[in-house]
Amino acid sequence: MEITNQYTRRRRNLSPDRLTDLPDAVLCHILSFLPTKFSVRTSILVDRNVQSLDFYCRPYDTALLRRIFTCKTLVDLRLDSCGVVPNIGGGVVCLPRLKKLCLINVHYEGDESLPHLLSGCPVLEELEIYLFIHSCHCKISSPTIKRLVINLRFDGKAFKYLENKNNRVEINTPALVYLRLVDCAVQYLKCGALTVLTEANIDIRNNRHPEDYVLYSRSVVEFIDKLHNVSCLKLNLSRCV
Repeated sequence: MEITNQYTRRRRNLSPDRLTDLPDAVLCHILSFLPTKFSVRTSILVDRNVQSLDFYCRPYDTALLRRIFTCKTLVDLRLDSCGVVPNIGGGVVCLPRLKKLCLINVHYEGDESLPHLLSGCPVLEELEIYLFIHSCHCKISSPTIKRLVINLRFDGKAFKYLENKNNRVEINTPALVYLRLVDCAVQYLKCGALTVLTEANIDIRNNRHPEDYVLYSRSVVEFIDKLHNVSCLKLNLSRCV
């Protein structure tokens, strides 16, 4: 009887969910091997106080992505090939503590998907975006971003998108201090004031002929003119049309 009672007491002292006792880094690594259809994957990631998340997910799981976008404890988020970012009305975005965001090959439902995402990140300071040409309408607007990296790549398969007028970059980040831009094939560049920008690394590799060459060239010149206050500038236009 005593042995039975000791065994019962030991079982009562055990955590009912051993996974949630693991550190965030270990837990995320384990869960990355599970099929996304398991709802436990979503609930564990979102419901506990996760502050940093580096997540790769294939096949795409939009439901999981939308749960992550309402995780109020996240400070650092990196998403690689993780579903589709919804447009306005397609899902709530509430990331009140997020300061660093990295988006790699993430798909967007529409032109307002990225602005919708950024609007739910009121204290965001660092943003990195890596896009292929077929989804590179990149509209970035945030009053808090200080460090911005944009890498627009051509994947060699999306020739039909090269003449798409929606392939453009729009930047409105008045608090920006550092900018890294790699542009492979956008049709148009537009940028707001960059009065506090101190460092910029610009690499325009657009050797594809834009549909409106005059408009494109003018947008590039106007963009470069916005960099006149920069104290440290690296500018590569060697492969620009």
